[in-house]
Amino acid sequence: LPVEESISIPPEVQADPEAYEQIGEEITEQLDHTPSRSFLRRTIRPKFRHKEHRHQPPILAPAPPGPLVGGLPAPGLAAELLAGRFLLHLPLYRQREEFARGGVEIPSDLIDRWLLGTLSMLEPIAQAIRKEVLSHPYLQVDESTHPYLIPGLGRSKDGYMWVLEVPDGPCSFRWDTTRARKALEETLGEEYEGTLGTDGYQVYISYSEDNSDRVILSSCMAHIRRKFVDVAKGPAPKEVGLILHLFSLLYKLEADLRNTRAGPALRAAIRASHAAPIIHRLEKIFKLLQRRHRPSSPMGQALSYALSRWPDTQAYLEDGLVEIDNNLVENRIRPLKIGKKNSLFFGSAGAGHQYAIGYTITETVKKYGLDLRSYLVQAISQLATHGPQVAEQITPRSLTEHPNAIHARVKEAV
Repeated sequence: LPVEESISIPPEVQADPEAYEQIGEEITEQLDHTPSRSFLRRTIRPKFRHKEHRHQPPILAPAPPGPLVGGLPAPGLAAELLAGRFLLHLPLYRQREEFARGGVEIPSDLIDRWLLGTLSMLEPIAQAIRKEVLSHPYLQVDESTHPYLIPGLGRSKDGYMWVLEVPDGPCSFRWDTTRARKALEETLGEEYEGTLGTDGYQVYISYSEDNSDRVILSSCMAHIRRKFVDVAKGPAPKEVGLILHLFSLLYKLEADLRNTRAGPALRAAIRASHAAPIIHRLEKIFKLLQRRHRPSSPMGQALSYALSRWPDTQAYLEDGLVEIDNNLVENRIRPLKIGKKNSLFFGSAGAGHQYAIGYTITETVKKYGLDLRSYLVQAISQLATHGPQVAEQITPRSLTEHPNAIHARVKEAV
């Protein structure tokens, strides 16, 4: 942190300094804060003409980069808007009020245009992140509702934010007005090959069945376990305790693998020897108990769901890349829920696409441990200076894997 030092002299010494001599000092440190400061950055660019070649056009230094061509916001202001909206989940009207308290009055429609315009500029980076995500052989996928306004009708309708998550890697958000299979197909593209960690939503199941030559489903163990936890909250059958105990053994095994930082090969080997017997035992218990409970009862419904998803647990046993559940992608949706609580809805369906850009970049930056504001200032400056062709060189993954090569890679891309 920057340090501001001051020296505090007692009044008695100030009144008669010749009568005192310094024999030491004591230092008191306090963490202080001043409100955020807005200022006008004025760049003066002198214009020159060659003395001997006066017919040549005058020259001047290039204008400073910004997210909007000819616009007022500098990269720092644009980064502050995006960080406030997607990192702190502040609605734009609250940010506008904060600027007003600092002496800067910004009309609501103008600050909205600044935000959406900056997101449009950053779209090439979001597309580059999506490309990184889809290159991974294992993804977790989920979707979450988010209302949007229908122009002219004065009411909102539910749209869906689809999320693709790479464990220990980037993540990608995509907005659609529907939860139908067509939205999933457009989210994944036509060429994705790999394993998808999903819940039991029928669209995922039908998609994998029709694309079994290139897509494998992996069941979310947390969703299966959650059904039995709900049963245990009521007058539960005694067998529920055994089922939950066996699930706890699986999760204990995963915790040990995570603590030892086991790689995919080791995880697959240990699961084959330790997790497989538990998986097979649970399947036998489910089939045995299903004959004892009515299908419409809470226990019967939990057993039916578990058995319907159980064949897809095979991917967890065979592939060390696969996680035991989908909790990672569900955690990625939480910021979206907070933003929805604070802002209620997107202004239009089109705004949903731009907000997906903001969530993609923000959540990926967080996963790679970068400072969002610093990253956005750099990304906006690079895009404004060199254009969208440098997007793949300045994704969070690229900057993290090769932090000292950014300028060389940008120069090469240009």
